[in-house]
Amino acid sequence: MREVLPPIVEAIKKDQLNVTWVSDAVHGNTYITDTNFKVRDVDTILKELITVNEVLEENDQILGGIHLEASGENVTECLGGITQTTNEDLVKNYATYCDPRLNFVQTLYVVHKFCRSIQKGREL
Repeated sequence: MREVLPPIVEAIKKDQLNVTWVSDAVHGNTYITDTNFKVRDVDTILKELITVNEVLEENDQILGGIHLEASGENVTECLGGITQTTNEDLVKNYATYCDPRLNFVQTLYVVHKFCRSIQKGREL
């Protein structure tokens, strides 16, 4: 995001276009494990959201939204994060037919940490 996004932002600013910036940090962060599970890493998703917001702020732009694929169930489809889900945990409740989803706790963790990163250094 630090390499790819700034030139896009500059082009938008140069042409004085009105856009709504939305970060989908989920889709680009999918990979296959050695045990053949399609997964995502919670901390990578969070890092990308924070980086996108930082790049936009540095360029006087506003992040208008984020996209997360999530389940209200206690699925084990994304690794890491507050739940510390590991490769060994995937078999416990890997329930997706398509793309891995954050479980309820992981979703709250990502949103909380992302919001805290925005508030950092600002008065509440």
